[in-house]
Amino acid sequence: MTGTEWFWEIAQAIGLFFIHPLTWVAVVFVIATGWIRVRRERFSFQSAAYDVLHEWRQLWKGSLLGTVLVSVVLIGLGASFTTAWLALYGVIALLSLVLFGQRLASSAYSIGMATFLVLGLAALEIELPWLGTVDMPSDVALTSVAGLVGLLLLIEGFWVKRQQHRVTTPMITKGKRGKFIGTHHFAQIGLVPAFLLLPSGLVQIPIDGWPILTVGEESFTLICVPFLLGAKQRFQTLLPAAGILLLGKQIVGVAGLVLVLAIGSFWIPALAIAAVSFALIGRELATARVRVADQQKTPYFTERDRGLLILDTLPDSPAEKMGLEIGEVILKANGVPVKNDQEFYEALQHNRTYCKLEVQDVNGELRFAQRALYKGEHHELGIFTVALGRVRERAS
Repeated sequence: MTGTEWFWEIAQAIGLFFIHPLTWVAVVFVIATGWIRVRRERFSFQSAAYDVLHEWRQLWKGSLLGTVLVSVVLIGLGASFTTAWLALYGVIALLSLVLFGQRLASSAYSIGMATFLVLGLAALEIELPWLGTVDMPSDVALTSVAGLVGLLLLIEGFWVKRQQHRVTTPMITKGKRGKFIGTHHFAQIGLVPAFLLLPSGLVQIPIDGWPILTVGEESFTLICVPFLLGAKQRFQTLLPAAGILLLGKQIVGVAGLVLVLAIGSFWIPALAIAAVSFALIGRELATARVRVADQQKTPYFTERDRGLLILDTLPDSPAEKMGLEIGEVILKANGVPVKNDQEFYEALQHNRTYCKLEVQDVNGELRFAQRALYKGEHHELGIFTVALGRVRERAS
């Protein structure tokens, strides 16, 4: 095949990605999620931590790396997938996203459920509309699925770890004792377009000139399928960066074992089912372990008798430029002890051109943060606190 023919075939496969329903649902979902988040944050804190397109930008992080890794490895090893499995994966992934949001967005869930559904339908010889009777997947197809879910979990783990900074959003909730506490929420999805091979003849694609690749004596159709990365976690005792890093490490650990089982399935086909099963169960265990770790201590983001706890700071705000970080406590402002928002901003009025803060960091050590203030900045340092959110919540 010439370079031009390859380019045309890849372009048509990419076209299939952009008309796939899951792609459009994911795009609409993240835009709607961003809009809802902005409204919630403006209600609770008078300002939004991020703009409405924050989730949209996270959607595409890791896409290029994920596409190259999954596509090169699977096509290079001659992995192929069945039409029934791809169709069921798409339906399950779409429903999971719509009904459960980021909680079940990870492809580990939808791939696992689609695989066991195909096995069940094949065993019962059930026919599906437009697809006919579902055949039992071959050993190659099951090994391909195991390798796919292992690679996607690996990408998801590193995708999560890379988002330690500035991706969580603050919220105010009521704790078990009825007191208002601050929490940080990590709820993101990512989208990975993956080029896969589909054996020709299993289904007729109603597009003239659709690419057909020949490998040995078999013919394959090149397609590009959207796969989701996803995670949802709430942190009330762990600092967001530490909690996200822990979640990422847990997912990478699950991915490592899944890939070992997938490799072993080349020689022991039954290990492919074990790999898919562990991906499904292990991904849920990763979420549960982080949740348990976060609930072992008393809530961190609460009002204190001494000092003003920083729940979050606005990106590019004076507070961020002063080096103020999530979880630190402002003890004094311009030499005046403070313990709530009113006292804090009154203390800032003592010097309208300069701000000096005494801060206790997350390790309990004291330091000073200082900066010249410009017109209006003493009213807009860009600090979110539990006290501010509590007042707004009670007002509702």
